[in-house]
Amino acid sequence: MTLDFVSEQYSGGAIAVARSTSAMRQTVSGLVVANQNTPRINYDEILQRADGLLIEEARLNRAISPNFAGAIAGQVGSGGSLPTSWSRTSINGLPVVITAVGADYIEAEYVATPTASGVIMIFPCGTGLSGLAAVAGESWITSSSLKITDAIGVTAPFVGMRSYDAAGTQIDSVTSAIKARSDAPFPHRFRRTTVANTAFVAPAIIGGTVTNGTPVVFRFRIERPQAEKAANYKTSFQPAANRAADDATVTGWSIAGLNSWSARVLATPLHVASTGSLLEASDGTVNNRVEVYISNFDLKLRVVSGGITLTDTRIGGVPGVSRSAVVLGVSPTGIVVSVNGKPAKTVSLTPPTGLSTIKVGSGVAGYWNSTIQRLDGWVSSLSASQVVAASLLGQVFFDDYDRSDGALGISPTGHSYYQATTTNGVGSSAPALTAISGGMMKTPAGSGISASYTSVDPGSAKMVQSSVMTFPSGITDSLLLLLSNSLGWQDVETTVKSGSTHTSFGAGAITYGYFPIPKGSLINYATSIYQLPNALRDGASRYCAAYALLGSDVIAYSPDGNVERVTPPVSQQTVAGRWHMLEQIISEAGQPVMTNSWAVQ
Repeated sequence: MTLDFVSEQYSGGAIAVARSTSAMRQTVSGLVVANQNTPRINYDEILQRADGLLIEEARLNRAISPNFAGAIAGQVGSGGSLPTSWSRTSINGLPVVITAVGADYIEAEYVATPTASGVIMIFPCGTGLSGLAAVAGESWITSSSLKITDAIGVTAPFVGMRSYDAAGTQIDSVTSAIKARSDAPFPHRFRRTTVANTAFVAPAIIGGTVTNGTPVVFRFRIERPQAEKAANYKTSFQPAANRAADDATVTGWSIAGLNSWSARVLATPLHVASTGSLLEASDGTVNNRVEVYISNFDLKLRVVSGGITLTDTRIGGVPGVSRSAVVLGVSPTGIVVSVNGKPAKTVSLTPPTGLSTIKVGSGVAGYWNSTIQRLDGWVSSLSASQVVAASLLGQVFFDDYDRSDGALGISPTGHSYYQATTTNGVGSSAPALTAISGGMMKTPAGSGISASYTSVDPGSAKMVQSSVMTFPSGITDSLLLLLSNSLGWQDVETTVKSGSTHTSFGAGAITYGYFPIPKGSLINYATSIYQLPNALRDGASRYCAAYALLGSDVIAYSPDGNVERVTPPVSQQTVAGRWHMLEQIISEAGQPVMTNSWAVQ
């Protein structure tokens, strides 16, 4: 089963969301309403690509007039008006002017010379006794999307929160600085605070400090003002009504009766992941389940069988706000978990069977506010080494690398495979298809390869290099197809001399090897190692370079655009009638996790 929420391509399963209310989601055209009980596939407006399935807990936007009702263009207090029930601080000589009012935004400016020093702030509610009722110990988050076009004479623009006691006296003010940049709107400008001895709060969606006599030019655009009372960081924008939680259940993939299965989730937390379930398989009750969840920023594994907790153990820390690949492999004798290509936890136990309900982003452990890019499921278990590869790339079985599935050219795991369907001479063959991370599939021109796919998920694998060389019989030169994914997909196709390549990462340089292939033998990586120090001149330890062999030279292309040409200290040999594939998976630390290679007669 593969559920690719980025490309919205599903195979062997689907996702069903039970949400009792409508909710907002971002699309290419802007914010739109998703009806109740429908999944939300969100769009990243900054990266300009689909972001995945949106999973969130129930929330209520406490900001007043978040849809900017009542806003009127003009100088506030002299014909212009902030949205209904909004408030602001006043500085002598520095009026605020509403310059534009849209369906989902306002634009405003401070352009004058103040006659006093102070802090300018805009609140989507009242202040003091007119603020939002709060109780000591609660966590509050204020947020909005901001575009600041000018910030002259304003020190450290910020988003913040003021707190007041029962008499309406300010007792606290916290802020988070925001940079004045023109590319926007920015998502997720927010400030979180835990209130103490407080009766009211007033979230400030924008503010800054001005100085008496210093001219001010402060122009900005406000979208999606939000105030939330919650322990976790902000969720997606909700114009007014309460949004119910997204209970997401996988349909069509059944593991009922099995005691050998595996699954992989690729997800990105919305800010900091402090609590919630990432993946849960159960029999529909709390008495039998296997669960990967988050508690206090730690990733944990919990297994319950017959109402008895067999294990509730820490896997490791949640890796910040980055995309994380978590793989869970269940066998009759134990469970293995890998995170981002690294084995993280192995436990020996007999897991529960008959698990029929699979959930992502919801379950017994609650909701992990996140976007889920991809979910893969298999009705077989993974070994520890297989889980390492699966968590980094998605759907990877080591023993499936050279196994094809008939004339259609479909790999059981959707990762990498080779089909000798076309002969290019006596005793020769070429790979029919190479798939990287289930997404990028290319065909070398002129190689006789008959099957090809286009990219469906070019963003899944961040640190992969794969090369395919074909060696037609009787031809001295060969075709090379080289794919790399570090800063986006790159491919280099050219005519090269016979041989193979091998890369690894050292201190500040790529170690590159060129190896002639003796007829009928595997590659020997014992010779011909040399350094390409400039390929990693900026110190990025996880770059994957692309290579082309031209004549006797090697051309190395690094993702930063640097090109280096060197002559390998080996002679090239005329080899025909075989092909070679090398794939190297690079870990987060910049060292190879796994390298596989073949030379086929």
